[in-house]
Amino acid sequence: MSAFHRYFPLGLLPTIITGICTVSICLARAQAAQATPDPAINSAPDTVLTPTRLRQALADVPASVTVVSADTIARLGIQSIVEALRLVPGMAITQADGNDYRVNYHGTNVLIPRRLNVLIDGMSMYRPGLARVSWTDLPISIDDVERIEVTRGSNSVGYGANSMMAVVNIITKHVEDAAGASVKVVATTTKDLRVRASLGRSVNASTAYSLVLESERANGFDFLSAKRVGHDGRNIDRAQLKLLSEIGKADSIEVQALYSGGTRQYESIDSAQRSYPDASTRDGYLSVRWKHEFDANHGLTMHAYQSSQRTSQSWITCPPVATFLPEMFALWRVNPALANSLLAGRPGTPANAAEQAALQAAVIALRSLGDLAAKPNCATANQKLLEERTQLELQDTYVFSDTLRMVAGAVLRRERGDSETLAGAPITNVTTQLFGNLEYKPAVFLNVNLGLFVEKDQLTSGVTAAPRLGVNWHVNDHNTLRFVAAKGTRNPDMQEQKGVWRYLARDLSVPISGSTQQYFYQSAYAVGGLQPERNHSLELGYYGSLGIPGVALDLRMYREQLSNLISEKLAISTFNPSNKNSVTLQGVEGQLLWKPVASMQVLAGGNYLENRNATSAYERSQYSSLSGFLSVGYMWENGWRTALTTYAANSRVPGVSSYGRQDFVLSKTYRFASQNQALIQLTVFHDDKQQPSYFRDVGTVTTNRLSHQWRAALGVQFDF
Repeated sequence: MSAFHRYFPLGLLPTIITGICTVSICLARAQAAQATPDPAINSAPDTVLTPTRLRQALADVPASVTVVSADTIARLGIQSIVEALRLVPGMAITQADGNDYRVNYHGTNVLIPRRLNVLIDGMSMYRPGLARVSWTDLPISIDDVERIEVTRGSNSVGYGANSMMAVVNIITKHVEDAAGASVKVVATTTKDLRVRASLGRSVNASTAYSLVLESERANGFDFLSAKRVGHDGRNIDRAQLKLLSEIGKADSIEVQALYSGGTRQYESIDSAQRSYPDASTRDGYLSVRWKHEFDANHGLTMHAYQSSQRTSQSWITCPPVATFLPEMFALWRVNPALANSLLAGRPGTPANAAEQAALQAAVIALRSLGDLAAKPNCATANQKLLEERTQLELQDTYVFSDTLRMVAGAVLRRERGDSETLAGAPITNVTTQLFGNLEYKPAVFLNVNLGLFVEKDQLTSGVTAAPRLGVNWHVNDHNTLRFVAAKGTRNPDMQEQKGVWRYLARDLSVPISGSTQQYFYQSAYAVGGLQPERNHSLELGYYGSLGIPGVALDLRMYREQLSNLISEKLAISTFNPSNKNSVTLQGVEGQLLWKPVASMQVLAGGNYLENRNATSAYERSQYSSLSGFLSVGYMWENGWRTALTTYAANSRVPGVSSYGRQDFVLSKTYRFASQNQALIQLTVFHDDKQQPSYFRDVGTVTTNRLSHQWRAALGVQFDF
């Protein structure tokens, strides 16, 4: 019992034991009394691919999985992919401004979420240079999504080091499902506008293509920091071209090209700025996937893709002339505190000869400026960034028998980051990976999954291994118990490991030593030597129907021990990343799908989380102990549909507001001759908070403001 106490919340133990006994014994009797199979679980069990890379029924998967389908997205009036993730139990979402979403599974560090991997058709959206996911720059439309599979829990065993907490796998619609032409326009009362057009055609009997173009204009918050007019909108254009060709009966080739580009508005970067630091982005992806089937039991897949994310961001800033002195730059390098105290007019005491020499040189340079030292010196600064990834993946799937299946493969990846401001010089990283998962069914009631991922990363010394053991016990046809033990990791990114952070100001209004370009005095240089973050997780779960027709229920009790965490806020003035931090996360979460009748669907989910023993305040900066959602949808006669959804999450962070929202959707489909149809959808949103606040730093909370708590979106779609 003592070992169990270490890994799970003891106070929940009686409830869990009672529930498991009730499920496994009492419901077994209900099964015996049931004359017909349960349609929600047995007739057509939903299958997923993400957790093990093997197509498995949800009852066989060694993980808790949330599936958000295209039908659910349309029925609930969901307007973006990040908003669809609010239907994932335990997913913490903070909107800092109109372009800045902080998405973490089970919360923890809200500043730059880095422990969640996002895939689009097998291509990682996790940025290679500065580890993050830019949600507003994702290159697909919400209308292109066939389903989103979210593995709730560590899945480094399937997709590598940066899948430490969870994996969001976005699967787009098949070429054949995109046949025909479609035009959609969505406008909101906040003057947002999204226009989408698609075309799908068959070239011949074996080849088809689909093309999607979308333009999005969004205005963000009405007021930022509760007092200034919001400057956080965006103009983003997207394009997707997909080509699928069947070559004989055994081979197929899929080519996909994605593009996302536009402008994102930002309110501020530094206190001396005189213009907005808006960013221009151009992201491109090219993917080629070849599949070969040797026979019904053996298949081979080769997937190669190239991604490039280019960000151009510059602004006018006017700090004092003194901050551009080369002598101040040199003084900061030997002792930042001395440089700051000297600029504040209170010279400190040097600790050694090197500091004494640097301080003396800076004092002489300042005195030579006289009164000019404190006057503004306007210049152009930038944070331009280029991130590139090339990946080749080979995957082999083999079915030995009805009781044994295996998937194994290898990945070779090359990543490159280049930024004058953030890197100093181009940084390259080469990663090699081996992965495999074995599914074994020694008995009808037992399913065992063994997985292992081995990775060698150039930026991180040594080899990282991520194992997983999953055991699923099918109590009967309606109820399955699940045990999962896994290890997840996150590798330090290029800036944390090798970053050179310094601002080169150009076109100085007051030249320094005859030059119109100089470095700002503050700088940061990565020391390196960081090791991967780690997550050791245990899970006890249940999946089944409770013997009730139309019900699919997933429950999960978890404990996640996060260690080696790089928790520090990475700022040029305080750049000191380390592996010194840790936190323990434990709790219970669940999700429910219930179809009491064919025309009605109920979705519900919730999470109870305990964030314990955090060694850094940042690891509790996105902490909601209770969160959940409830949605009820109904299909009426003559094509009318309605849905009502409510979301809620409390806050355990001082000053940070809780979250609450209610959405109501009313839609009607009009069908015409042939396959033509029109869809009209009205979505009404109500926000509980007119002034939401979020964690910005220890002791600092930022509050934004909406003009109205009620919003509405009207969408019209024509299919030809």
